[in-house]
Amino acid sequence: MLIKIFFTNSIGTLVSRIFGFIRDMLSASILGANIYSDIFFVAFKFPNLFRRIFAEGAFTQSFIPSFIQTTKKALFTYTIFTRFFIFSTLFFPYRNTL
Repeated sequence: MLIKIFFTNSIGTLVSRIFGFIRDMLSASILGANIYSDIFFVAFKFPNLFRRIFAEGAFTQSFIPSFIQTTKKALFTYTIFTRFFIFSTLFFPYRNTL
């Protein structure tokens, strides 16, 4: 039973990698290596970045309790999102994969 699960997972990962490689080849052949392809890829990385930070719970679990305890909610929210924006603009371009 364990071997069947292992091979199912391995085959799924292999198929995913093959389709990802085909996707990258097609996007490179269509878009090429220029400024427009860079803009295209960055435009698709931002929604994934926000999904990983906000939707998967790590930020929410730390933000909500602190937000409830503070008395100056607008200032707290502005400060947090300003720091997040500065951090993401400084470190986001240097990461190859998110």
